[in-house]
Amino acid sequence: MTAPLKPADQPTPGRQRTPVSAANASTSRSGPPYPAPGWTVAWGHNPQNPSGQNTVVVTTAAELDQTLDTLAVTGPYLIDIYPGRWAKGQPAPPHGFQLVWGHRYRAGITWLGPDAATGVDPTLPPWPAPIDHDQDAASPRRTRLTPAQVRAALHEYLHTGTRPTTITWTG
Repeated sequence: MTAPLKPADQPTPGRQRTPVSAANASTSRSGPPYPAPGWTVAWGHNPQNPSGQNTVVVTTAAELDQTLDTLAVTGPYLIDIYPGRWAKGQPAPPHGFQLVWGHRYRAGITWLGPDAATGVDPTLPPWPAPIDHDQDAASPRRTRLTPAQVRAALHEYLHTGTRPTTITWTG
């Protein structure tokens, strides 16, 4: 059973974010994540938060799983995951991910770091239609993974601090 997000963290409709792709992700991001103060999971719109989004800071894989499980219930969402905290006007975090999360059968992950790329399972055929999420819709080419594969890649990242090797990356 997942714990509900705190009221301040509940998704609210609002501003549109530009989904990133390997083509428009920063290639200047580098370095491993740092464990303190953890990793930020950000989604939706929240004008009271310095980042402009709803955020939860996680420090363990179990906390990340709980957050993803909770968001999957009300998703799909376009989610950012990055080390530390961030506020509007600050330099972009050094690396991280953008996810399409909350669809029962499919998920998407884009690495926002050196050699930015989109994760895929080449044995999984494209989903037959774009997957709607809170910001827009994800192309079938961006959702060529299952939620379990994305979760495993995120766990690997939390342990290694580098781009996961458990999935195939395409530019």
